[in-house]
Amino acid sequence: GGAGHGSSTYAAGGGGGASTGGSVSDATSHATYGEGYGGPGGAGKSSSITGSSVTRGGGGGGGASDALALGGCGILAAAEHGYGCEGGGGAGSRSYGVDGATNKGAGGGGGNSGGAGGSGVVIISYDDEFAAPDTLTGSPSTPSVSGKRVYVFNGNGTIGWD
Repeated sequence: GGAGHGSSTYAAGGGGGASTGGSVSDATSHATYGEGYGGPGGAGKSSSITGSSVTRGGGGGGGASDALALGGCGILAAAEHGYGCEGGGGAGSRSYGVDGATNKGAGGGGGNSGGAGGSGVVIISYDDEFAAPDTLTGSPSTPSVSGKRVYVFNGNGTIGWD
Protein backbone atom coordinates (compact mmCIF):
# COMPACT_ATOMS: atom_id res chain seq x y z
CA GLY A 1 0.00 0.00 0.00
CA GLY A 2 1.04 3.58 -0.56
CA ALA A 3 1.69 6.27 2.01
CA GLY A 4 0.28 9.74 2.52
CA HIS A 5 2.55 12.80 2.79
CA GLY A 6 2.08 15.51 5.42
CA SER A 7 3.19 19.13 5.24
CA SER A 8 3.66 21.80 7.85
CA THR A 9 0.08 22.96 7.22
CA TYR A 10 -2.07 19.94 6.38
CA ALA A 11 -2.30 16.33 7.42
CA ALA A 12 -2.48 13.71 4.69
CA GLY A 13 -4.78 10.79 4.02
CA GLY A 14 -3.48 7.31 4.61
CA GLY A 15 -2.17 5.02 1.91
CA GLY A 16 -4.36 2.33 0.40
CA GLY A 17 -4.03 -1.24 1.59
CA ALA A 18 -4.52 -4.59 -0.12
CA SER A 19 -8.04 -4.89 1.28
CA THR A 20 -9.34 -1.32 1.69
CA GLY A 21 -8.36 2.21 0.76
CA GLY A 22 -6.80 4.61 3.23
CA SER A 23 -8.72 7.44 4.86
CA VAL A 24 -8.49 10.66 2.86
CA SER A 25 -10.94 12.78 4.83
CA ASP A 26 -9.15 15.42 6.90
CA ALA A 27 -12.47 16.17 8.64
CA THR A 28 -12.92 12.52 9.60
CA SER A 29 -9.31 12.27 10.74
CA HIS A 30 -9.67 15.48 12.79
CA ALA A 31 -12.93 14.36 14.41
CA THR A 32 -11.62 10.88 15.19
CA TYR A 33 -8.03 11.50 16.24
CA GLY A 34 -7.68 15.23 16.92
CA GLU A 35 -6.29 18.14 14.97
CA GLY A 36 -3.16 17.51 12.95
CA TYR A 37 -3.39 13.74 12.68
CA GLY A 38 -2.96 11.98 9.36
CA GLY A 39 -5.48 9.49 8.05
CA PRO A 40 -5.10 5.80 8.74
CA GLY A 41 -3.68 3.49 6.12
CA GLY A 42 -5.97 0.92 4.53
CA ALA A 43 -6.19 -2.54 6.03
CA GLY A 44 -4.18 -5.34 4.49
CA LYS A 45 -5.51 -8.64 3.17
CA SER A 46 -5.55 -11.76 5.33
CA SER A 47 -4.57 -15.14 3.90
CA SER A 48 -4.03 -18.63 5.32
CA ILE A 49 -2.06 -19.96 2.33
CA THR A 50 0.85 -20.90 4.63
CA GLY A 51 -1.36 -22.74 7.11
CA SER A 52 -1.84 -19.87 9.54
CA SER A 53 -3.60 -16.57 9.02
CA VAL A 54 -1.28 -13.66 8.16
CA THR A 55 -2.31 -10.18 7.09
CA ARG A 56 -0.11 -8.48 4.50
CA GLY A 57 -0.14 -5.32 2.37
CA GLY A 58 -1.39 -2.72 4.87
CA GLY A 59 -1.28 0.91 3.75
CA GLY A 60 1.01 3.41 5.48
CA GLY A 61 -0.48 6.03 7.80
CA GLY A 62 -0.79 9.56 6.44
CA GLY A 63 1.72 12.22 7.48
CA ALA A 64 0.66 14.55 10.29
CA SER A 65 0.74 18.35 10.32
CA ASP A 66 1.34 18.52 14.08
CA ALA A 67 4.99 17.85 14.94
CA LEU A 68 3.92 15.97 18.07
CA ALA A 69 1.30 13.80 16.42
CA LEU A 70 1.77 10.41 14.86
CA GLY A 71 -0.18 10.06 11.65
CA GLY A 72 -2.63 7.44 10.63
CA CYS A 73 -2.85 4.17 12.48
CA GLY A 74 0.29 4.91 14.45
CA ILE A 75 -1.76 6.64 17.13
CA LEU A 76 -3.86 3.52 17.50
CA ALA A 77 -0.89 1.16 17.57
CA ALA A 78 1.82 3.18 19.32
CA ALA A 79 2.23 0.38 21.85
CA GLU A 80 3.14 -1.89 18.94
CA HIS A 81 6.25 0.20 18.17
CA GLY A 82 4.80 2.36 15.43
CA TYR A 83 3.26 -0.20 13.10
CA GLY A 84 0.22 1.09 11.34
CA CYS A 85 -2.95 -0.61 10.22
CA GLU A 86 -3.46 -4.33 10.05
CA GLY A 87 -1.04 -5.69 7.47
CA GLY A 88 2.10 -3.94 8.72
CA GLY A 89 1.67 -0.43 7.27
CA GLY A 90 4.04 2.06 8.90
CA ALA A 91 2.82 4.99 11.00
CA GLY A 92 3.17 8.53 9.64
CA SER A 93 4.32 11.71 11.38
CA ARG A 94 5.30 15.26 10.43
CA SER A 95 9.01 14.63 10.27
CA TYR A 96 9.41 10.98 9.30
CA GLY A 97 7.37 7.91 8.48
CA VAL A 98 7.90 4.45 9.89
CA ASP A 99 8.94 1.78 7.39
CA GLY A 100 6.37 -0.84 6.39
CA ALA A 101 6.74 -4.32 7.85
CA THR A 102 9.35 -6.62 6.33
CA ASN A 103 8.08 -9.48 4.15
CA LYS A 104 4.53 -8.12 4.20
CA GLY A 105 4.59 -5.72 1.23
CA ALA A 106 3.26 -2.97 3.49
CA GLY A 107 3.35 0.76 2.76
CA GLY A 108 5.64 3.11 4.63
CA GLY A 109 4.21 5.93 6.74
CA GLY A 110 3.99 9.44 5.33
CA GLY A 111 5.98 12.44 6.53
CA ASN A 112 8.49 15.00 5.24
CA SER A 113 10.77 11.97 4.98
CA GLY A 114 8.39 9.07 4.26
CA GLY A 115 9.05 5.54 5.41
CA ALA A 116 10.11 2.84 2.98
CA GLY A 117 7.66 0.20 1.85
CA GLY A 118 8.21 -3.23 3.35
CA SER A 119 9.72 -6.00 1.26
CA GLY A 120 7.35 -8.49 -0.29
CA VAL A 121 7.07 -12.25 -0.22
CA VAL A 122 6.51 -14.94 -2.87
CA ILE A 123 4.39 -17.92 -1.85
CA ILE A 124 3.90 -20.94 -4.10
CA SER A 125 1.28 -23.48 -3.03
CA TYR A 126 -0.08 -26.47 -4.96
CA ASP A 127 -1.65 -29.88 -4.34
CA ASP A 128 0.83 -32.47 -3.09
CA GLU A 129 -0.36 -34.97 -5.70
CA PHE A 130 2.01 -33.12 -8.06
CA ALA A 131 5.78 -33.64 -7.95
CA ALA A 132 8.12 -31.73 -5.69
CA PRO A 133 10.45 -29.32 -7.52
CA ASP A 134 13.69 -30.64 -8.98
CA THR A 135 15.45 -27.32 -8.39
CA LEU A 136 15.07 -25.22 -5.26
CA THR A 137 17.46 -22.45 -4.21
CA GLY A 138 17.35 -19.57 -1.77
CA SER A 139 16.31 -21.62 1.29
CA PRO A 140 12.56 -20.96 1.20
CA SER A 141 10.57 -21.97 4.25
CA THR A 142 8.24 -24.92 3.73
CA PRO A 143 5.36 -24.74 6.19
CA SER A 144 3.37 -27.92 6.70
CA VAL A 145 -0.11 -27.61 5.18
CA SER A 146 -2.22 -30.75 4.80
CA GLY A 147 -2.53 -31.84 1.17
CA LYS A 148 -0.29 -29.02 -0.14
CA ARG A 149 3.30 -28.28 -1.04
CA VAL A 150 4.09 -24.74 0.08
CA TYR A 151 7.26 -22.72 -0.55
CA VAL A 152 7.71 -19.24 0.98
CA PHE A 153 10.47 -17.03 -0.44
CA ASN A 154 11.38 -13.96 1.63
CA GLY A 155 14.45 -13.25 -0.50
CA ASN A 156 16.07 -14.38 -3.72
CA GLY A 157 15.53 -17.95 -4.85
CA THR A 158 14.42 -20.20 -7.67
CA ILE A 159 12.07 -23.12 -8.04
CA GLY A 160 11.86 -25.40 -11.06
CA TRP A 161 10.72 -28.70 -12.47
CA ASP A 162 12.60 -30.67 -15.17
